[in-house]
Amino acid sequence: MDVNVDAPISIADCFQYLDEKIFSTIPLAQDTKPKSWPGKVGIELEMLAIKETQIGNTATKPEILPLFSFANVDAASTMGICEKIASEQDWRPIFFSSEAHETANTIEKIEINPIEAITFEPGGQLEFSTKPFDCLLGASKHLEQLQKILREGFAKYNAGFLQIGLNPWYEPDEIGLQMKKRRYIAMDQFFAKDGVSGSQMMRQTMSIQVCLDYGDRQQQLARRYIAANHLAPIAAAMFAYSPIVSGKVSPYKSARIAVWKNLDPTRTGFPIPSGSRSKIFDRAQIIDAYLNFALAARVIYVAKKNYAVPNNMSFAAWMAHGYQGVYPSLTDFVNHLSLLFPEVRPKGFLEIRSTDCLPQIWQDIPASFYLGLIYDEENLSWLLDYFGETSKTQLHDMWQRAAYGLRDKDLKDHAVVLIKRAIEGLQRLPACFFSDTYLKKFALFAEHFTGRGLTPADDLLAELKNYGQVDLALFKKVEKYWRDL
Repeated sequence: MDVNVDAPISIADCFQYLDEKIFSTIPLAQDTKPKSWPGKVGIELEMLAIKETQIGNTATKPEILPLFSFANVDAASTMGICEKIASEQDWRPIFFSSEAHETANTIEKIEINPIEAITFEPGGQLEFSTKPFDCLLGASKHLEQLQKILREGFAKYNAGFLQIGLNPWYEPDEIGLQMKKRRYIAMDQFFAKDGVSGSQMMRQTMSIQVCLDYGDRQQQLARRYIAANHLAPIAAAMFAYSPIVSGKVSPYKSARIAVWKNLDPTRTGFPIPSGSRSKIFDRAQIIDAYLNFALAARVIYVAKKNYAVPNNMSFAAWMAHGYQGVYPSLTDFVNHLSLLFPEVRPKGFLEIRSTDCLPQIWQDIPASFYLGLIYDEENLSWLLDYFGETSKTQLHDMWQRAAYGLRDKDLKDHAVVLIKRAIEGLQRLPACFFSDTYLKKFALFAEHFTGRGLTPADDLLAELKNYGQVDLALFKKVEKYWRDL
């Protein structure tokens, strides 16, 4: 794309960028895999770092490990421990520029290799995204190896991790804005105008995100993108695991989804085309729908104006009228795209963002679910017929109900049918996408949870009823129960 990245852009420039960069297919001839290969897979995981010294005593509210320790450089902090692990593993700390963070010499991320890094969310959550793998088993094994390194490193400081969809003990104000990136400060100010959901999303929530290829043909891209959007609200319900907020049982099985569905509606949801099947499966129509979504979304900040936060200004309005004499450039548009949070985010691949972070024992099940339905061509064709011309309004309605898990009969019925098909479809993929052990675990999840209309959140609540208090031991108990199944 031959555009001056700092010059004002037009709507045509925006469409061209989406066409060439965001919704582009990569011919398999450029890859090393045979033409029949379904695609690559990556997994992104967010975890909560905690101090584990409270296990076995009367404390019910464990101390969250701070991201930084300013008073004592040797005191345990998430960043401090990560730095020590980095020095042992030959990983490389990468520092913010002075323009991007309010404090000089602050680590932005820990680079593991040129493709992978450990990054940090606004509330101090630790995040890791695997590189793209040819197979699910490779991605899963690689993720577990990294988790082992981190867990062993953190254990030296009586610290560990909790994998769940939302911090079960602390409110946003108690957590604070741990990572004072200028981008995050502006986001915090922007979302504060609409209530508490923005600070909850930034400081409390954690997810597992599954990244899949579009495929090598425009029609395949359209089919996979539409299918992923249709699956997203059902997967959100199936994998609910955030039923506790501020130490108390929430009305929701996924309080994380409840947070997201109350966030700025101009940047969330399901930006797919409306109309007939011929329209919704047309790549140009998909790009146009996403362009309209992006243009209508409100601008969070204007970097060239010292990260000023405009008042209710859409990107289209910024293009038309400017902001204090500044008009958006391609750089601004690319940044704006990174601040959109649909359930399926196009990034040159599918980033499927719907599910709560799950404990390690179940963390690869969401990827198995999506792969068995989207990468298996038989299931993909069946799936698109199964959902027919389900509208954006219907998807949004399912998403609203997903916060309650599979209590909703419609969602439960969909989930039972879909997970059975996913298990069958996974076995039709190349052998490195599954193993006998893997399939047994997938089938166990389907039988123990989905088939009974339950989610991991339901087992956690059942354990809480027996145990009686929301402490670290509660989560250890339910995870042991699952390992013993």
